[in-house]
Amino acid sequence: MGDTQTTFIMIKPDGVERDLADEIIGRFGGIG
Repeated sequence: MGDTQTTFIMIKPDGVERDLADEIIGRFGGIG
């Protein structure tokens, strides 16, 4: 699942990349 997350973030724009990363960390990481 880690590879999928990284790829999904890399194919996203610069601005969306941060929002998406933050969302993933909040949902899967439990932080935020």
